[in-house]
Amino acid sequence: MPSTFLRPLAHCAMRSHRFPGVSKLAFSTQGAQPGSIYRSKTFLAGAILLIGAPLGFSYGKSYSNLPETLSKKKLGDLYGGSLDWKGKALPPCTMKDVEAWLVKEQSIHQGMASSGVREWHCSRHASNTPGEDELVTSRVKIPRSFGEGSQPWMFWGVFDGHVVLTQNYMLEVEQHHYFSENPLVQYVSRSLSQLFQSPPGVQGISKIEREKAIVDAIKAAFNQLDDEIISDAVDALKTAKTTTETLSRLAPGLAGACAILSMYDPNSNLLRNYVTTPLSIDQTGLNKLEAARIKAEHPDEKMIVNEKSGRTLGMAPSRTFGDGVWKPRDPKLYLTPPYLTAEPVVTTTNIERKGEFMIIATDGLWDCMSNEQAVKLVEMWLQAKKDGNFNVQPKKSEGGRYFVLDDNCATHLVRNALGGADEEVLCAIVGAAPSFSRSARDDITVQVVFFDDE
Repeated sequence: MPSTFLRPLAHCAMRSHRFPGVSKLAFSTQGAQPGSIYRSKTFLAGAILLIGAPLGFSYGKSYSNLPETLSKKKLGDLYGGSLDWKGKALPPCTMKDVEAWLVKEQSIHQGMASSGVREWHCSRHASNTPGEDELVTSRVKIPRSFGEGSQPWMFWGVFDGHVVLTQNYMLEVEQHHYFSENPLVQYVSRSLSQLFQSPPGVQGISKIEREKAIVDAIKAAFNQLDDEIISDAVDALKTAKTTTETLSRLAPGLAGACAILSMYDPNSNLLRNYVTTPLSIDQTGLNKLEAARIKAEHPDEKMIVNEKSGRTLGMAPSRTFGDGVWKPRDPKLYLTPPYLTAEPVVTTTNIERKGEFMIIATDGLWDCMSNEQAVKLVEMWLQAKKDGNFNVQPKKSEGGRYFVLDDNCATHLVRNALGGADEEVLCAIVGAAPSFSRSARDDITVQVVFFDDE
């Protein structure tokens, strides 16, 4: 059985658990003094012997005195109540349940004519209750970006919340809402519009300078949104009139979320991404470039980044919205704050409109497959669609590991990430109930975008 599909269950089995244990034995509410006889090993052994031996003898004697007929009776003979509970605590997950779960939150959207985007597929699947992942798709007209009559920009994003869920509610939009009013998209659109409309804008400058100006505008929008989220949370402690208002405004600043936002400009065929070619790299301390950046910004503070786990002061992602605890505003109490940032890493890719596709997804997908596996699965899906047979006869490959069954490519990726053709593994992982499900799978949100003019 492929290790890719065993990993979520193996993670559950290998997780270490801590149980409370007796660390001290005391017979008085007063603490024993150093060197006291009550702390000696001899006293502890004697106390256990004196107390344990009589108890053990008494228990053994009482058990041996049980009638022989009683000791051989079954549970049903001793207990006269109902045994209907047996086997009914949690019904086993079936493939019918899996299919309903896979299609519950999926959708397919068509691109505009001559936009260079044929269609995009979305799929979202929660493990947490409620789920911490969200997605956004949006089409925005950027005024005077490249003259009148230019095509609207396309935005696709996925968001993964942590700490608490409020931050994702700040960034989320209603599922499958095409023309969304996502705050991050609004801030980026406004920043780009101001760049293009403010003289001299991007006119009369070189291509390299224009690209730098656009990237700087995107970074400024990310930082501005994050700054306002945290500033409002801090200000709530001073200006909020009620406790409920204080808590409501504090919550987004204390919570946190990671974002991947892709912006496609059909007028220049340029795709800009925050955070393979990969189009993005995980922004954690395990990324050598990211770790070097963090250490350079905090030269006098040791152990900012844990080299083994890649965590920054306990946080896995190093670039987030919110997480105000890691972004303190008082320099008197900290050496070199802030310790996390919302400033994005932006990559730019030229789209030739010749059948390219883009996969953006939260870590729930990437925990189960590599970039190369995801690309191969999309190529399998495209071939099956071309042949027109994946809704009738599943097309299996690699010894039955992967197959094509779904007409939604994003759902196709999720199915194969969680078990693929192995129905037993698929049912086991999908059927894991919260909160145990977090040990089997994370929230998974996927968008697959297909670029061409056909």
